[in-house]
Amino acid sequence: MKLNLDSEYAAVKVSSEICTLFPKAWARPANSQLPSNILYFYQQYIDGEAAFGIMISIPPITDPAIRLIRNYAAFMIQLEKLSFDKVGSLRTADDGSFQVGPCLERLPVLQHPPYFLGPFGTAKQRYLAVINARVGQTLQGARHAPSMELLHYLILLDLKSYVSDCPAAILTCKAEVFAAPTNMTGTPVIYTPIFSPLQKSIISKTAIEHTEVCVAEGMRVTF
Repeated sequence: MKLNLDSEYAAVKVSSEICTLFPKAWARPANSQLPSNILYFYQQYIDGEAAFGIMISIPPITDPAIRLIRNYAAFMIQLEKLSFDKVGSLRTADDGSFQVGPCLERLPVLQHPPYFLGPFGTAKQRYLAVINARVGQTLQGARHAPSMELLHYLILLDLKSYVSDCPAAILTCKAEVFAAPTNMTGTPVIYTPIFSPLQKSIISKTAIEHTEVCVAEGMRVTF
């Protein structure tokens, strides 16, 4: 969770410096009085309607949805100026600068530390690294039921051959990065918020009072 939040902060911070439409971000203060296991950073508070509430209604196309799509397009046009020399996720370096680190994913590629792979020089290197990791897990019997291991092993070998011989696989992932959100393609979204014990502890009297001060100063807290 700490890696994910740091990467989100780094991405928002870098994006806000390039894209004027992005809310500004501030890191957790060094003198914060909140427990160290409460992870957060600040973002500029912007009035408006929450995007997620609009996106789950696409389609049909409503006026708020049209505004969201146009704003999203404006975001992407400005962010197109950003470029990096590696494929991975942004992170905060020890000196406070931002650099490309391992690819942080919802489901880690590896089943043991460091869990995440990268950064990579090209998208092709990333794809092959993931495929090789999956092959290793399959051969170790740590990924699929015995009855499915052979099928998935052959699929991975076929995929590896395709990626290895595909000239386009050496390109960066800009097409992936700038693809429209799934919601905008008409795919239904099911969202059920589930709070962990830590998240529930955040929604406490102390945290609420702390957050109210931040909001009053024009910021919002991202956990």
